[in-house]
Amino acid sequence: MTLAIRTLADEMETTIKVDAALRFDSMIESKEFTLLSSRFNRFCPFEATGMVRAEIRHGSFLAYMLDPRKPHGYGSRLLEAFLEVLFDGDAPFDAKGLLERNATAIEIRREWRDIDLMIVLPVTKTIIVFELKIDASQGKDQLQKYRGIVERHWLANDGWTHKFVFMTKTDEAAQDNWEQLRLAQVVHKFDEIAAKGLHTPARETLVHYISMMRRHHVGDHMLKDAARQLWAQHGEALDYLMRNRPNPLRQLFETLKSQAGDLAEGASTPGITVVPDEPASGNVRFGVTEWDAVPGFLSSKDWTASGRLVLFELKYGNGGLNLFACIGPSSNPLRKRFLSALLEKGVITKAEAQTRKWSMLNEAEVFKPADPFEFNQEEAVRTVSAAFNLFVARVFLELDQVMRPRQPE
Repeated sequence: MTLAIRTLADEMETTIKVDAALRFDSMIESKEFTLLSSRFNRFCPFEATGMVRAEIRHGSFLAYMLDPRKPHGYGSRLLEAFLEVLFDGDAPFDAKGLLERNATAIEIRREWRDIDLMIVLPVTKTIIVFELKIDASQGKDQLQKYRGIVERHWLANDGWTHKFVFMTKTDEAAQDNWEQLRLAQVVHKFDEIAAKGLHTPARETLVHYISMMRRHHVGDHMLKDAARQLWAQHGEALDYLMRNRPNPLRQLFETLKSQAGDLAEGASTPGITVVPDEPASGNVRFGVTEWDAVPGFLSSKDWTASGRLVLFELKYGNGGLNLFACIGPSSNPLRKRFLSALLEKGVITKAEAQTRKWSMLNEAEVFKPADPFEFNQEEAVRTVSAAFNLFVARVFLELDQVMRPRQPE
């Protein structure tokens, strides 16, 4: 290559680099990028506590905020708005008058007979039943079963009026003629109330909840429009970023997943034999062989091929790695006895003890770097391994006293 050709090539390369830098600068300085950055680069307590896709926690939060007696400062405003969305089109409907007639007799129930949420208005003999779905789908005959339970408990012959509502973020058709309520409608209504700027103790929490729901579940038209504008104007730069996106946390998780046997061996002691169980896409699972001999323990269905009722899980998500002790679904009486004993000891909540679905028994955050794109992989593996050993030892002792109660000597 002659000097002239090399010089021309260098100039072209420099021009390309400068042009690319200018394009990135233009994108970052755009109002659309600023909007997206401001909406996502903020603290969210719901993301921090792992609530984003946990239906039970969504239900608990909604039940708390809808209850006029709770000290959130909204009184019955949120419940009134909720009913307005629910009965939209049922003219004439006076939500405020309905609540005033029931006054202090209003009941908000959670996980009663496994039903996600119930609003009981005893004065007007009205009961509204909700099944909430975030990512899951309705179970076979689930809604029909709940209808039967409610109608047998609050008899129509005694004057009770029932309303059954399937509340979801999708357009999934509800079985058993349940009415459908989109979570987006609820979020929009709550947003109208939050925007009024009422200085209540829970306003900031409500705003965080609305923002989290828009980011993860029901969408945000402003953010979608901004994203479309960015792709239209800076598609080449964004495509480059997507192709070269670093993900060291994912790499750490995959490393630990490949070393599941070593993790299990490191957590094992003379009294605890930890073994890898069937992994899933987003987690690594572990079982304890000492529990396998407990009658009814290998009875879990639709969860893991081993059938183990309780597993330890290492999960990747929300900017870090977390550990969980989980119990799977099972019809064996052992499950009910085990959860009842944990509830009595105060290890789990009443809602967690009553659910027949998958449930979490314990959790711990084990690794969340300040900079998710820059940390030492080897040190991170050692940190997670040590935390895993301590978590298994602590939680095993707590659960084993219930799983295999010692006979008095």
